[in-house]
Amino acid sequence: MKHLSIGKKFLILAIFSIATIIGVGLYSLYNTATTFAWVDDVYNTAQDVQDIALDIGEPLNKVHQLSLLIVTIPQQKEQFNLNIEQQAIIKNLDEIIAKWQARDDIVKYQTSFNQFQQAWTQYKTLSSYTIQTLLEGYREAAFINASGAEQQQFDVLLFAFHQWMTEHIKNAKQIQVDATKTYQLTLIVIIISFSLFILLVSFFNFYTAQLIVKPINKAVAIANAIANGNLQNQITDITRDESGQLLQSLAQMQNQLREQIAEEKRIADEAMRINQALDSVTTQVLITDNNYKIIYMNKALKNFFQQEADNFRRELPQFDPAQLLNNSIDVLHKDASAHRELLARLQTTEKSKLDLEGLTIEYMLTPVINEQGERIGFVKEFNNRTQEVATEQEIKQVIHAASQGDFKQRIQLTQKVGFFKAVSENINHIMDLNQQVLQDTMRMFAALAKGDLTQAITHNYIGDFAQLKTDANTTVMKLTSVMELIQASAQTIDETAETLLQNNLSLNQRTESQAAALEETAASIEEMTSTIQQNANNAKQANDLAINARKDAQAGGEIVAATIQAMTNINQSSKRVADIIGVINDIAFQTNLLALNAAVEAARAGEQGRGFAVVAGEVRNLAQRSAEAAKEIRLLIQDSVNKINEGSILVNQSGEALQRIFTAVKKVSDIIADITDASQEQTLGIHQVNKAISQMDEMTQQNNTMVTQAMEANETMREQASQLTQQVAFFQLKNTTKVVPNLTSNTQKTVKQLPQSPSKVTLPVFKHENYKHLEKMQERQKSKTTQRQTQVTLKTHDDDWEDF
Repeated sequence: MKHLSIGKKFLILAIFSIATIIGVGLYSLYNTATTFAWVDDVYNTAQDVQDIALDIGEPLNKVHQLSLLIVTIPQQKEQFNLNIEQQAIIKNLDEIIAKWQARDDIVKYQTSFNQFQQAWTQYKTLSSYTIQTLLEGYREAAFINASGAEQQQFDVLLFAFHQWMTEHIKNAKQIQVDATKTYQLTLIVIIISFSLFILLVSFFNFYTAQLIVKPINKAVAIANAIANGNLQNQITDITRDESGQLLQSLAQMQNQLREQIAEEKRIADEAMRINQALDSVTTQVLITDNNYKIIYMNKALKNFFQQEADNFRRELPQFDPAQLLNNSIDVLHKDASAHRELLARLQTTEKSKLDLEGLTIEYMLTPVINEQGERIGFVKEFNNRTQEVATEQEIKQVIHAASQGDFKQRIQLTQKVGFFKAVSENINHIMDLNQQVLQDTMRMFAALAKGDLTQAITHNYIGDFAQLKTDANTTVMKLTSVMELIQASAQTIDETAETLLQNNLSLNQRTESQAAALEETAASIEEMTSTIQQNANNAKQANDLAINARKDAQAGGEIVAATIQAMTNINQSSKRVADIIGVINDIAFQTNLLALNAAVEAARAGEQGRGFAVVAGEVRNLAQRSAEAAKEIRLLIQDSVNKINEGSILVNQSGEALQRIFTAVKKVSDIIADITDASQEQTLGIHQVNKAISQMDEMTQQNNTMVTQAMEANETMREQASQLTQQVAFFQLKNTTKVVPNLTSNTQKTVKQLPQSPSKVTLPVFKHENYKHLEKMQERQKSKTTQRQTQVTLKTHDDDWEDF
């Protein structure tokens, strides 16, 4: 025995122990099986009692309660509903009782069960009678039956029910008594067997311990040294028995511990580097263990909690940034249970949000998984979005104001950095640019609608805004040039009409003088010759004046033609501006589509894209507003085009009037040439005096008629010039003054009263009816000349803007 190995020694002990245990175990197994059978009976009995109480006892009480409730409720509808419920319970009870009756073990309780079944049948009969009586309208009788016979039968039913349950309980108690006796016997046998077993094992262990205690003590000493941190122990004298194997294992353990400590030091160094790195990053990081206790917070998170401690305490009064470490993470959440549920089901990284008064914080939760796939903690990364949310709200307000036509709102740039500062600056720049463009365009077109051509867009723009500025200013310049040409044409027409008036009046006076000379012809041939010569000279002068007037009228016609061409160019420029407005409208439409696409992408992005979706929606409203503004500008330009077309019509009418004036002047020139030829023929001879006088009388009558026609044409031309001047007086140009429609010239001059014709002219022989008509026209001309006698000075200054 002494020379056996420890394993063999323990093998002998094990065989003996196993044999003893098997014997005791078989005996115990037999008694245990018997006990299990009794326990099973007890369990089944207890389960039966529970089932009877739940399936039968409670429904019985419910049926009786409903029966009493039915007879006490006056509403028939409620009575009907309660009756339906009662019948359903009775039907269910019948089914349950039938199942109990079909069981094999019911014979144990046959007597009590039969009594219960009979009592139940009688109770159902009385209950049915109560309901039937109530439904027939005898409520008092039903109440008496329910509280009387039915109540007594229910008491009998409960007594039978309790008797049935009591038999079950008695059966269970008997089984318990038998099981207790068997347990006591088994316990005595086991105690005796194990007492003998313990004595034998103790003796064998004491003997064996003496053989292995020495090497074990050595192993303990080495183990203590290793436990104290000494991993340099020299392990020698290793035998081949179990003690030697133990020492060999200690040697291997010592080597493995040295390697493990070195590895743990390396891991600790890596953990320290990671810790220092986390303390250096700006991301706010928190780490908890698997029990939700905070085990780490980096410096960024600690600083954040210190700075926002007051905001946290508003809704989390227990919040203390100095006490967070090694505390539960529940202190950071109002609903700690919901947050724990989130952590419990966390498998991958999830995002969530913490809303506090004055703070909007987003955080990401990530489970920490070890190499074995076990979750050992959580990492929580915080992101303070308070400023971002405030910026998004500011952007939303500014965009909404712009969509309502208010471009004065701006985003505050204080406390904004990075992306949000750049976005805010760009949106403010867009607001400034749009506000300036709209103000310049509205100012210019509002002035244009009032006839003020002095306004222009002076700010510098790029892109389509620059093209809009160029085309709008070009339109005003073209329209100004046309108005200046029309003004010049009106002035030329006025001067020409004045010249013709002077010539006609002069011709009228000379015609009267010629008539007077004809009256005195009989007295003196020589005086008549002188008069005829004077008439010839005057006719020649009138011919020269008529030629000059015809040239002036022709020049006026050319100016009007140039005016018509300028009007056409302005019309084309206006159409080009309208096309550009159409392009702007298309750009607004495309912007609207892009904003819609951005809203769709933002919807796909979910929570992160919500703020951008709001911005995209407001940008779409701004695009629609721009489209409406472009439409209004297009309407203003269309109105300007219509007015230019009206001006073109007036210019065409002026050209036609000038053409008529030119024709009339040509006729006057031809008539005056005829007068000149006639006057020269009168000088051929005195001997033809009588014939010449007759011819002069005839020519004088013709001259009078022609002069009348010329004055009428002159009057018409002046009226046309006045109308043209009144039309262009609506527009205000640079470096011009107002043109009074009834003035005769645009240069500084004084219109003096023309000399009156002789008050008395005696024409006994040559007087004609046309002279009366001529006298009436002279009187009208004198009246008009008197009204225009006041000297008018037209000033011209480079820096003045006047209406004409």
